[in-house]
Amino acid sequence: MSGTELVTQIVQIIVSGITEMGKGIGSGISGAVQAMAFTTSGETTTMSVWFIVVLAFAGISLAVGLTRLVYTFLTTLGK
Repeated sequence: MSGTELVTQIVQIIVSGITEMGKGIGSGISGAVQAMAFTTSGETTTMSVWFIVVLAFAGISLAVGLTRLVYTFLTTLGK
């Protein structure tokens, strides 16, 4: 085995370990969010009340932020 092949193998081992760790973390986060956001009873799956409240506040925050940006943009047009 040449030096180049050895380095290539080492890099592949490191990258595959990082990739698998990232996949594991991603699936864990995805499962946690799904458990908090959705309620399953029998065959039906609905959004939980907590998640609906979070979405409402996120929408309000987004609307306020965009309104402030538009207002700032419009007030700087005349200067």
